[in-house]
Amino acid sequence: MSSSTNKRNRSCGSSTNSNLDEEVKKQKKSTNLEPKVNDTCDDVMDEALRKLGNLKHSNPVLELNIDVASIATAPDISFSSGCTKQGSFLSRLIHPLPLSHFLSSCFRQKAVCVRSNTSTDVDANLRRIRDINENYMYGLDVEQILTETSSDSIFLWLHNNHSRNSNKRHATNPNSKTAQNDNNTTTNTTALKSIEIPDPQTAYLLHKTSHHATYCRAPPELEQPLISKMLRDTGIGCGQYDPSSTSSTTMGRGEVEVFVGTEGHLTDWHYDFQENFTVQLSGSKRWTLRQGSVRYPIRGMTPHYCTPGDIIENQLKAARLSDEGIRFEAKQENGFGGEVEVVLRPGDVLYFPAGMWHKVETLEYGVSINISLMGMNYANLVCKALEHVLMKKDDWRETVCSSSSSLSCNRGGVNQRNTSIIEKDQDQVNYDENDHSLENNTCIVTHKMERLLNSLPDIVQDFCKNCGADGLIPPVLRHPPSFEIVSDDLVGKDDDVNDEKGHKSDSGENSANSLDGRIETISDDGIVEAEERCSSSHTESDTAQDIEMIQDGDDDEEAEEIVDVLSFQGPGKWTSKRPSLQHRVAKNPLATLTKTEDITSSSESLKGDNDVFTYILNVCFAGNEVMESAVRVILRDCPEEGLLRKCCDVEANGGDFGEILTSSEDGTPHALFYYGYFSWVNFSY
Repeated sequence: MSSSTNKRNRSCGSSTNSNLDEEVKKQKKSTNLEPKVNDTCDDVMDEALRKLGNLKHSNPVLELNIDVASIATAPDISFSSGCTKQGSFLSRLIHPLPLSHFLSSCFRQKAVCVRSNTSTDVDANLRRIRDINENYMYGLDVEQILTETSSDSIFLWLHNNHSRNSNKRHATNPNSKTAQNDNNTTTNTTALKSIEIPDPQTAYLLHKTSHHATYCRAPPELEQPLISKMLRDTGIGCGQYDPSSTSSTTMGRGEVEVFVGTEGHLTDWHYDFQENFTVQLSGSKRWTLRQGSVRYPIRGMTPHYCTPGDIIENQLKAARLSDEGIRFEAKQENGFGGEVEVVLRPGDVLYFPAGMWHKVETLEYGVSINISLMGMNYANLVCKALEHVLMKKDDWRETVCSSSSSLSCNRGGVNQRNTSIIEKDQDQVNYDENDHSLENNTCIVTHKMERLLNSLPDIVQDFCKNCGADGLIPPVLRHPPSFEIVSDDLVGKDDDVNDEKGHKSDSGENSANSLDGRIETISDDGIVEAEERCSSSHTESDTAQDIEMIQDGDDDEEAEEIVDVLSFQGPGKWTSKRPSLQHRVAKNPLATLTKTEDITSSSESLKGDNDVFTYILNVCFAGNEVMESAVRVILRDCPEEGLLRKCCDVEANGGDFGEILTSSEDGTPHALFYYGYFSWVNFSY
């Protein structure tokens, strides 16, 4: 294990006893229970926090028990509107551990297992999950589940005929390894293969007759609202979610996977790159977990699967960004601490973080769901923004060219504002225009690259001063839009998320880290829509009246939102008020305004009555090849004020944006701050 890994490995229970009484009171209040019941709930929470405080650094799992016969200590895992009184979906899922303690001390650090304190009271065990089983999973009718899946195909697992041992240090065949347990005894395992079946009826027949364990995604009526809720509750991707999977810049993403396990099926040691919440709906499984050495992995590690060599190479490359000594095996040095076994039965819940090694054995035929969450990382987010900034500069936008024409082309002074670097290059690069050797040409490229890199710190510093975090993630991206279910024909079906179904699971990380978008769909689930909208930033009463839906072009085209730039107020407690006298207004260098008329004037079919007074705001779009914007909104200008027209004039001709705001008779244009055109920057730094 790398030294960096050792530095970060620390006890997660050291701060869990702080503000204990205050947290318990908050959790009790959110459950809205009678005082006598609160006493019971209080005791259960105290016990959960005591266990968290005593959790050792070497122990990967916080194990909690609940009394499933009591709704006070075991709230339903349900979408029903009445269950919202018991707290958010995530808080009910990990109850009795208070949500704030879960997020601060366990989330992305430790596994949490919440199990029933009885295995004999079947009705009580099923009560928590009855809503999901009956209303979203067709009463656990496997044939119906496979028919209604969100997946294009269904996967069936096959075991290889050859045995392997998963602890052998060096193996000629990467899929034939030797495993040793803690007692140094050899344990034969078999590598998994999977077959992909596009026809649900064929898949179901093979599952029933050949007893193959089966995987598919949950029906969209369950998957989409569940992922939306969980992304919001965990904060992954700032709660953003595009269920259509058509956007390339959405920061959050997820899937709900359905596993139909057959008795004796073993998925051997591996780790995932997602955050996982597993709910056992029927049957039972034994999970064995161990902490890994790779934190925040960008790919999974799948030694349990018949993994091709190119994917093994990519998995190792990604893992060694964090741990240079990691091997493609479930070896002791690939992690730390001991192994812990937990058995899940109906109604039990297991959370385990990305990068945690685990193996799963089906003890009894049954169905489970796994809520798999992922999101864009900070490196990806910043690099996209930085690429946008660099693309605005001629020197950086130039195609890499190793001939002397690269310098002579710039001598023409096409853009005098950006020739200072090139002029210095001409003075200092020792090249011969008649020498076309590889060495001479390479000298030209490397020297120009050195000059560009030397200019990079000043570019970054200037960007930070004039934009900062508010420009990278404007308020609109920190307030997720209302969720609406996407019809099945609009969903981008992607079956490559979970490692348990094989190496295909490893192909989805890039899309997970290059994810934005606008959801333009209609909800057909009244309960879900009502619950989501009440917490949505875009459906506050003071905001809805400022947004108008218009029809642009043909009647068959979807309506687009138009936001009135002056009357827009923003959601909830958000404000665009100037933070202090040390702050000045700055125009986001990632943002640009375009007159709608500039686009529609060239096409008769696109012209509309509102084009003269509407503008399109795009934010951060040059960091991807398709030029998809992280934020795109249509704004309506006030004809008398002409605020957006003035902004466009300053963009084109230069000037002071602060003067525009000072001269505005209607006060601060909240929409321009909310959607990321303006931000307040502290100029005292």
